[in-house]
Amino acid sequence: MARVLGFADRQVHRVRCSEVFELDVGDLQAQLVADRRQGLLPFMIVATCGYTETGTVDPIAELADIARRESLWLHVDGAYGASVALSHAHAHLVAGLGAADSVAWDAHKWLFSSFGCGMLLVRDRGHLCSTFGVQSELMDQQAGGLSEKPEPWDLSVELTRPARAMSLWFMLRVLGEERIGRMIDYGIDTADSVQARLQAREGWEILTHAKLGIVTFRYNPGTCSGEGLDRINTKISDTLFKDNLAGIFSIRVSGVVGLRVCCITTRLSEEDIDQPIQQIDKTAKQVCKDF
Repeated sequence: MARVLGFADRQVHRVRCSEVFELDVGDLQAQLVADRRQGLLPFMIVATCGYTETGTVDPIAELADIARRESLWLHVDGAYGASVALSHAHAHLVAGLGAADSVAWDAHKWLFSSFGCGMLLVRDRGHLCSTFGVQSELMDQQAGGLSEKPEPWDLSVELTRPARAMSLWFMLRVLGEERIGRMIDYGIDTADSVQARLQAREGWEILTHAKLGIVTFRYNPGTCSGEGLDRINTKISDTLFKDNLAGIFSIRVSGVVGLRVCCITTRLSEEDIDQPIQQIDKTAKQVCKDF
């Protein structure tokens, strides 16, 4: 996002993560002080609601307090995790979203919509109008004259645009908020079930516990360490793909290679969960024989 807006890498400061992969509030505050002492002007905090790798949610409410106190804009990348706000059992995990100044939200991820449907929500619509709004005799006439109600072309850089929102509108009309909430809950519960099955098998260790439908893990038979374990888990992922058994991507977490499962599909039954876990376990043991 920063690059698209024209900011150089040196203008974007990375903040450390805590042991549970949440944005480290203490490090953020220290960087704000250090930047201002150097004559720099911090203006925005970017938090994440549902990291793609681990499903972690940053302490958004606490970050919102800092943003208000320091006169900063708080943007939340909720592309994946913002949908949990519709959950019936887990909405409390993303309760801080309401305190953000802006939220990015992809409907094509966990609102079961078609690819390319995304949203930007802002607390004050006037910011979009003052930034993107233009006056044109033609467009004003097409809108029926000047109106206090903003038109879509005044809210973003796009003028002519495809009807991306149609797929989301149709999904909400057909399924309804109640059912979508249950579908999101199902994904979160499924990840918990995957984690429990892995923990019940010898040789598997959880790297990041199930959060928002995502769990990361690795196979560790106890016979090697370091790069050897990394190669084993990379090979497990490659073999599963090659043999068309399961689409389990490898991922690097805290410097080690593991495997990641994202359970947002509602078509997985208990039997559907058991079979892939058995295949993963069987593949892991076979791979280890080759090392």
